Amino acid sequence: MEKMTAEQILRAMEEMDNGERIKLLKVLAVKHFGFRQPTLEEIKKLNYEAMYGDDEGY
Repeated sequence: MEKMTAEQILRAMEEMDNGERIKLLKVLAVKHFGFRQPTLEEIKKLNYEAMYGDDEGY
């Protein structure tokens, strides 16, 4: 299989349904950039800190 260029990948993404594009971006984030979705506990902590500040009083 021949390697695709960035331009070819962008064109392919433009032809995808939005749901498929989101799935692809999630896979790329995890596989190539080391990102992962936060756990429910992490989301709760971030929401709490955003609303009330962190433990250091910021």
